[in-house]
Amino acid sequence: MTRISTLASWLFFPLFMPMYAVVFTMFYPSMEYGRDGVPLDRLSPELQGLLLLILFIFIVLGPVFSVLSLSKSALISGIELEDKKDRPIPIALVFVYSTLLYFLLKYQDPNGMLPSYIYGTALCGMIINPIFAFISLRMKVSLHAGGAGFFTGYSYAFSLHQMAPSLWFLILAILISGLVIGARWYLQKHSLRELLLGYAIALVISGMVIYLYP
Repeated sequence: MTRISTLASWLFFPLFMPMYAVVFTMFYPSMEYGRDGVPLDRLSPELQGLLLLILFIFIVLGPVFSVLSLSKSALISGIELEDKKDRPIPIALVFVYSTLLYFLLKYQDPNGMLPSYIYGTALCGMIINPIFAFISLRMKVSLHAGGAGFFTGYSYAFSLHQMAPSLWFLILAILISGLVIGARWYLQKHSLRELLLGYAIALVISGMVIYLYP
């Protein structure tokens, strides 16, 4: 069970969850209503690849290298951020990358051709991460549960804008969330309060932002 929980923790690492959500919607035959922009599944393969590369650089690669640099410089005790004192700076850096991503997308896509949930994903990073950084000053809120909460909120908001809602996407998100929360609790990385708080914050914010983003 320990190996499965550890594997789940790395497979569903918080920084990976936005990428999983976008990749899913990129290959989902979307039939949206009331949304601006071109659905991801209708973009050309070249544009899909470019978008994934940009998202990977700002959501995963940049933050990972930044955390590794902080760890190498002994500014934090380890890359897993086990100590709550290690968390504010890395989380703040993720906020910076999210902000850069948001304005880069706005600059490169002045006519708003990309679907709104792509901008909503970056905006979620700009809102959720400062909240997590502030809470981390008092308690070790679960970043893994936060990533799972984002994935669930994204899938819920995306499904609401489909003429034929993707219930299995939402069910998958809930199952993954349960696996992640159970794994972190089994490994004794967090209390149940820290897990549920992280999940609830990310779920509510991501669901609202992605659903309401114009």
